[in-house]
Amino acid sequence: MELKKLCGKPRVIVIGAGISGLSAARRLYSSPAAARDWQITVLEASDRIGGRIFTSQFDTGEQIEIGATWIHGVEGSPIFDIAEKSGALHGDVPFECMDGFPEPPIVKAQGGVTVHSTIAHDVASLYRQLVDDVNDRRGEPPEVTAETLEHGDSGNLGSYLRRGFESFLGKQAATPAGVNAAELLLKQDNPSIASSGWNLRALQEGVFTIQENWERCVTAAESLHDLDLLAFNEYWEFPGEQITIGKGFSSVVQALAKSLPPDTIRFHKKVDKVVWTDVARTSASSGYPVQLHCEDGSTFEADHVIVTVSLGVLKAKALEEQQLFQPRLPDWKLDSIEKLGFGVVDKLFVLVEPPPDGSQHPNLQFIHKSQADADEDEVPRWMRKTHSLYPIHKKSNVLVAWFAGAEAKEMEKLSDEEIARGVQKTLAAFGDKRRVAGLGSQRQHCCNGGDASSNGGTHSGKVHVAHGCWNRNPLFLGSYSYVAVGSNGDDIDHLAAPVPRLSDSGPPLQLLFAGEATHRDQYSTTHGAYFSGQREADRLIQHYKFAS
Repeated sequence: MELKKLCGKPRVIVIGAGISGLSAARRLYSSPAAARDWQITVLEASDRIGGRIFTSQFDTGEQIEIGATWIHGVEGSPIFDIAEKSGALHGDVPFECMDGFPEPPIVKAQGGVTVHSTIAHDVASLYRQLVDDVNDRRGEPPEVTAETLEHGDSGNLGSYLRRGFESFLGKQAATPAGVNAAELLLKQDNPSIASSGWNLRALQEGVFTIQENWERCVTAAESLHDLDLLAFNEYWEFPGEQITIGKGFSSVVQALAKSLPPDTIRFHKKVDKVVWTDVARTSASSGYPVQLHCEDGSTFEADHVIVTVSLGVLKAKALEEQQLFQPRLPDWKLDSIEKLGFGVVDKLFVLVEPPPDGSQHPNLQFIHKSQADADEDEVPRWMRKTHSLYPIHKKSNVLVAWFAGAEAKEMEKLSDEEIARGVQKTLAAFGDKRRVAGLGSQRQHCCNGGDASSNGGTHSGKVHVAHGCWNRNPLFLGSYSYVAVGSNGDDIDHLAAPVPRLSDSGPPLQLLFAGEATHRDQYSTTHGAYFSGQREADRLIQHYKFAS
């Protein structure tokens, strides 16, 4: 057994050196008389800290984020505070979104039809207003939702949004003057629109679908019909500007790790089994109620374990026959693990040749053909829900696209050459003459966990691609959580609740749970993960305060 008992100090083991685990460890160490009160170890399965925070460097030398990207509001955000105090806000190399959000989009339909900015803006504004209406009615269903429920819908975000869009189209049809004006705008940009196969309504539908596909990447849901509507409006972000971090998001977790004593974090310690004490099992002879067995054969004992693994891992390892937890977790917790949603979102970075005229690359948004009309030779299946392709900053030749659900999973399986050719096909299908740099030879694609860069310059005759592999990585099995239809915020609270509960038998607070999926109104965010780690540390601090 590793870690000998020290002078009766409560022994706390944190599983995972992501932001929630590091936040918990730092909170415990910063509590009053910490040196006297705690013996803390963080077990990390990989060779790096950060978890789903993973800053890397592209082949061009530019900094990219394979994982978490944005500080979601700077006013009151602990992530912003850490980045500011550690001097990480401003970078030494060009970094992703260093000049803010992408430029206003150019919206193209497959075949090269350009959607006038006024038409695109009106539909995008409608979509944003519908989402804002949900968020403005916290804990209450929007009025349109009551109507959809009468029609047999299940109270999901997708049905609500579509109902609002259908209402917009109905009002538009009742005002022929408005329709004629929009069609004139369309013909100005596309004189041959009549022979293109596209019309105003189809293009408006396409713009709305762009917004839905973006929302899939924001929420990690396979479909917006998977998102519970009432729970959706519990989520909130901090006010203020949304920014990226100059020295990379990884600098935040590095700052947290530096605040811990040396050797607190043990790398390459993948926990395969957590044996805890319930009514039917007595504590081990050592007196510790929890034993952790690692893949390398090492064993650790603890009074308390803070579990920060992803909801994806809990779904795979807590619900399956070969249990991560022995005895199995209580049914009330397993039920919430099963009902809550957890999806995959990946970012793709690809180098393209610079525009011959020296101009900037546009923020290009895609209106794809319907699935029935889609042609694999034009746009690969895994690209058909890609909503946009834009430069990582205004002067960059590196473009980024976001993928969610099935398309992200399929993209993860492809070689860099296949990905580059898929991007090239897609650009061509939309009348875009830009070329992916270096098409012709193949190198191994990089998944998260290692360095996303490769040797050689940008014109070495190979493609330059980097992307996430969050679904294929067994330490995560996806990206972040959402509240699925059939679940609600109470399930998040159940997921966050300790085992055994104080009212149950057995030593209290053996297993505590942190991570983004355990924060009721800030799930899916780094600040939610950070707060959850502090919450569980505070739970232990309060427990020993009252027990003393």
